[in-house]
Amino acid sequence: MKKTFLYLASLLVVTAIVLAGVGSHLPRATADAQTTLNGYGWSDTIGWISFNCLQGNSTGGNICPTSNYGVSKDSLGNLTGYAWSDNIGWIKFGGLSGFPNTTYGTDAKVSGSGALTGWARAVVGVGRSDGWDGWISLSGVSTGATPTAYGVSFDGTGASSGYAWGSDVVGWTALYTTSTTTPVASISLSIDKTSILPTDTATLSWTNTTANIDMTKPCVLVTNAVSTTTVAAGVTAYTVGPFSATGTRAYTVTCMATVAAGAASTTSNIVNLDVSTAPDSVASIALTFGNGQTSTSIATGTSASLTWMTTNIDTTRACSVSGAVSATVSAGVTTFALGTFTTTGTRTYMVTCKAISSAGGADTNSNIVTLTVTGSGGPGGVGSCVPISNATMCSYEGSATSGLSPSRVVTSCSATEASPQPTLCEYTCNYGFRQLGNTCVLNSTIQEN
Repeated sequence: MKKTFLYLASLLVVTAIVLAGVGSHLPRATADAQTTLNGYGWSDTIGWISFNCLQGNSTGGNICPTSNYGVSKDSLGNLTGYAWSDNIGWIKFGGLSGFPNTTYGTDAKVSGSGALTGWARAVVGVGRSDGWDGWISLSGVSTGATPTAYGVSFDGTGASSGYAWGSDVVGWTALYTTSTTTPVASISLSIDKTSILPTDTATLSWTNTTANIDMTKPCVLVTNAVSTTTVAAGVTAYTVGPFSATGTRAYTVTCMATVAAGAASTTSNIVNLDVSTAPDSVASIALTFGNGQTSTSIATGTSASLTWMTTNIDTTRACSVSGAVSATVSAGVTTFALGTFTTTGTRTYMVTCKAISSAGGADTNSNIVTLTVTGSGGPGGVGSCVPISNATMCSYEGSATSGLSPSRVVTSCSATEASPQPTLCEYTCNYGFRQLGNTCVLNSTIQEN
């Protein structure tokens, strides 16, 4: 029996790996891995064997950017993936069947005690008729005059010892490993809208979640796994749209990992954008003054406020007030104090907020409301109307003259008071206040007897 020693200096490394081919003859595989075997093996008959693309070329250089492969171990100890030999090609771990020995007929696996069991197989050995089937036994009992148990085991540090057997072609295989840690590269992709009109745009942004993406190299945005757009190095956002056609788009972004993380292509999660002629829902904003009216009149020296009700508006984003004032309103807030007016005139106001994604995600404008501020008279009101704190005068009181009855708080403004000549100076409580007798108090105020 010819005894061939294969020295495998492999390193256990925490990572997740996608196995890819070198040239047209190299198959692809994927492993959900926690550790990977790095380094080389040597056989007197088949020469060098590479267990990871980090040491993939003849001088031990990194070829992961063009050929991403390796042998990986998941959290249950299962080995999956491929090693590469220039003489016998791929050596496959995991996903095998038809094992030559039913006693040890399993895929390669490291047990809880560290023992490596099962089989690997040289892919080129499948279907051969010359007596070599490519199988490599990772543990068992040798045949011959003196049967001997053999196998490979890993200790707690990742160091291994023992032998595997690959018949006369591969021979006895000795494994020697040490342990180290390699960073993991990952990208998190997000989009600010999930449903828009063809005329709108959406912004994709991505995060270098593990700080192991090489930001000095460009990334590639992929649409529906076909269309590609190169994004300049260091850029982490890209705007898509407007669109010439409706439909759902699926986006990913692929960037290069740093050399320390393998310098391989790293692809993000998938995000979807629905482009349709009409959003799934409609956003709206109903704007009024604090007295519930869309057109009202107050006297100088008094105050007013805006309040609005929304439908399908994104409450996590700020709104804005425009018109006679320009201001930003914090996310989730639906009131705005206009303050006390000292000059007469007519003012108009509008509120703009962002719709939720399913309603198109675009800016949504409210209706326009109109405020008329009239001159003061008497002790600060219209004619002899005395302002009431935290209340807004009914619009029909704007033409009031002197000699009116004292001001009072009413539940709602009644148009019947407008004609003939008003007999009272009527006010309604502003938003957030309630009527208490002839005053307006905060809703939280408790009347004591």
